[in-house]
Amino acid sequence: MFRRPQVPTIDGTEASRRLAAGGTPTPILLDIREPADFRVFRAPGALLRPVSTLHLTVADLPKDRPIMVACWEGNTSQGVTEYLLRSGWTDVVSVAGGMNGWRHAGLPVREGPLGPGEGEL
Repeated sequence: MFRRPQVPTIDGTEASRRLAAGGTPTPILLDIREPADFRVFRAPGALLRPVSTLHLTVADLPKDRPIMVACWEGNTSQGVTEYLLRSGWTDVVSVAGGMNGWRHAGLPVREGPLGPGEGEL
């Protein structure tokens, strides 16, 4: 039977705490959902890189900053986290429960149209 390697994981509360703490280097919350999903709701300050086109932009992700990967439920983010770790990134974790878990934990979200620069580094 195939067993997926253990992927480093944190919950949304810990991800939110890390973002709020800032630090040097500043962590990135990488939202890999599609743009329409991102517009429904998103974490303030999240970087949008849809999984469907991530292969086109993955080289632009900094390797010198912690990355926390979030999807809808936390499943796809595990695969992306695993991929990034195999590809040379060293400080990457998956956000368990994804953005749904984030919202259900009562963490801050933005909804609706994107503001200037929202979803970008």
